Amino acid sequence: MSTAQNATPLACLTQDRIEDLLEQLDVNDVQQFLANKYAQANQEGADFCEV
Repeated sequence: MSTAQNATPLACLTQDRIEDLLEQLDVNDVQQFLANKYAQANQEGADFCEV
């Protein structure tokens, strides 16, 4: 799994900053991201477990 090189580790963020970031997340964006990741992994033959 690749991550952005300039990504900030969550441990370095304050609780307030994390809450700010979470508030900025759009549910549709998250769903689209997960759908894309699921489709990509599916093409690569990865197995998903239902939780």
